[in-house]
Amino acid sequence: MKFYVIQPNDKRYEYAARLLEQDGHQLTPEPEQAEAAVLPMMACQDGVHITGTALIFDDFAARLPENGVIFGWLNRESPRPALNYMADRAPRYLNAVPTAEGALLTAIENLPRTIWNSRCLVLGRGHVGAYLARLLQSLGAKVTLAARKPEDLAYGQACGYETAELSRLTEVISRQDLIFNAIPARVLGEAELREVRSDSLVIELAAANGAIDLQLAEKIGANVVVGGSLPGKYSPETAARFIVDAIYRTGRAAGLPL
Repeated sequence: MKFYVIQPNDKRYEYAARLLEQDGHQLTPEPEQAEAAVLPMMACQDGVHITGTALIFDDFAARLPENGVIFGWLNRESPRPALNYMADRAPRYLNAVPTAEGALLTAIENLPRTIWNSRCLVLGRGHVGAYLARLLQSLGAKVTLAARKPEDLAYGQACGYETAELSRLTEVISRQDLIFNAIPARVLGEAELREVRSDSLVIELAAANGAIDLQLAEKIGANVVVGGSLPGKYSPETAARFIVDAIYRTGRAAGLPL
């Protein structure tokens, strides 16, 4: 197929374009020549522009052929058929690996101590939280897993972690050297941030969802580092393979020759 790949400030899509070409597809320099356009996963987050660019979505879509297809998740109507490759669940699991590795590298870059023997609190037992906790434990960290559901706390206990209920975070935060938030909700409010020690580090992995009030954290003096788009920052080629494979599965399910 002929692809046009939008390449925002995210190296994953640069690598995705290369992988599509390596797989035998053709890249076109203009959207008018494309059979399919690959947009960022959250293709039009503000409802007007293609995410990560100054391109107006409607203007871009109008340049595609009438039978052209857009790959990307849209929260609005589209003048061309759109296929949501974010609906493919495989990348959600696989992206936990480069996200967790990127979170570790972020911690190492910002801490004067080793991960080994550090007290690490992981908030959330989703794909990222579960994999990150395992990785930290393998490096000799003393891991505490915080979650809301009893079954998630039981999982943590079975893995040999200490556990904490999200509603009781203030009781454990002051003992932690490293805090990783992988929950896309505001679980670290003012009371919790005030318990963060001045020599501790909070790594925010869900910043796009406003999980931590960064201005409040700065005012309180909590040391927070935002780890956004870590797969694109540290492992773009690996993450691009996940994206391209998801595009193939989504396109084939829609009857495209991929």
